[in-house]
Amino acid sequence: MAKHSGAGKLNTASVIRILSGSLVVLVVLVFFWPGIREADSRDQQWVCDRRPLLIENTRLPWQPGAREILIEDGRIMAIAASVPRDIPKLRVLDGEGALALPGLIDSHTHFDSLPGAKHLQGRINIKNEIFPMTMRQTLASGVTTARTHLARLDDLAVMAEVSEDSCFPAPRFVLSGPGFLGGAPGVNAPLMRGVGGVADARSQVAEVAGLGAEWLAIHGIARFPDEEIQAILETADALGLRVMADTGGFDDLETSLSLPVSSGEYINRTGANTYPERVLAAIARRDEAFYFVPPLGYYRRTFLYEQEGRFAESLERLPFIWAGLVKDIENSFERAFDEDEYIAAVVASYPTLEQKFAQLRVAGAIPVLGSDSGSLGQFHHDAVWQEMAAWLALGATPADILDGATTAPARMLGRDDVGVLSPGAKADVVLYDGDFESGQFDRNRVLVVIKGGVVFVENRDWIGPDLEQFRTALGFAAQSSD
Repeated sequence: MAKHSGAGKLNTASVIRILSGSLVVLVVLVFFWPGIREADSRDQQWVCDRRPLLIENTRLPWQPGAREILIEDGRIMAIAASVPRDIPKLRVLDGEGALALPGLIDSHTHFDSLPGAKHLQGRINIKNEIFPMTMRQTLASGVTTARTHLARLDDLAVMAEVSEDSCFPAPRFVLSGPGFLGGAPGVNAPLMRGVGGVADARSQVAEVAGLGAEWLAIHGIARFPDEEIQAILETADALGLRVMADTGGFDDLETSLSLPVSSGEYINRTGANTYPERVLAAIARRDEAFYFVPPLGYYRRTFLYEQEGRFAESLERLPFIWAGLVKDIENSFERAFDEDEYIAAVVASYPTLEQKFAQLRVAGAIPVLGSDSGSLGQFHHDAVWQEMAAWLALGATPADILDGATTAPARMLGRDDVGVLSPGAKADVVLYDGDFESGQFDRNRVLVVIKGGVVFVENRDWIGPDLEQFRTALGFAAQSSD
């Protein structure tokens, strides 16, 4: 496999090719794979159980003396040494001394892609083939809330409809629609659009907001004419949309800091060793909080693959994926190293990231964990855990990492009911068999995953809907036990 050095220069055509190809598109050859079959299909239908739930015998080090969590109506009702048990239809789950964590928040995700197989030619069936894999893999990893980065308009409407249903077998979605690309008025791709003037800018933002988006994604923000970016931002503000911007380049980061942009996506991916002082000074003097979502795990995983020539884990063990696809994912990753200039830039920039990551934190930017799951090589099954491992390797503390996966993104999203274990919050709980506080991050230690009081993973095993039930759930008409 060829080695690469040096950061490739990305033009508009490259961005579009990356985003519509290696980043987001998985195609399914219906002739060869007429339908996916689950290896663990069950005879009995899964029933969504919303009855009150008591989790006992847990470890809650951040709440001294507490060992039990009481859940009713999808919310945490009490956390204490002992909670009431005289509740009709109460279920009891023995935590067996496991650490109780809030449901994790992944702030940069792509559910409409698997990280590979882009070279196949055939019909894309996102809702029937891709969503059942990516969404269940993500929820099973402990992610109960996820912000999407780029989504097709028709998928946006579907995801918005089911997002808050605790029985739906996926994380709770915080949605963005197609991205807005600066300096490219002729672009009209499913995941990325150019803007043709002020009126078009306002119309496109309104369309995305009307379909349920809460965030607007902007790429190439420094390349927009002033009147267009102002129209985009003013319309977004009027319609209650927050803005995320690609800040992988110095110019885009500096421009974003001067505008009402809430979060910067990507750490700098050039070969420069440090951020310019003017950029760091702009972060320090900014009045509004500036959150940055680096996806370090994607950079690290790509760099390690380049070093080793293989993935550390066995892809055959990925859940909800059919065997015929595994080799195609591996082949796609190998091809990307030979053909994709973006991959070369990622690999070349990795040795500079530890210092840049530290600079941003010292300057006052607030780091938020986002895995970039669905990008080439970043599997939904463990992407959030790969991100944690990368943060640790690049200088963050376990406390930083927990904050970046829970309370910091909750603040960024403007929500006080996720990312915390406290009375009144959404009943999103992960039971973890490990020493999270010292940096023991391992996807395989996730014992139990609960979203909105509904148990989807127990004893490390997925107990939620199988493939056909998932497809039905997109309609959503699940059986429910109340």
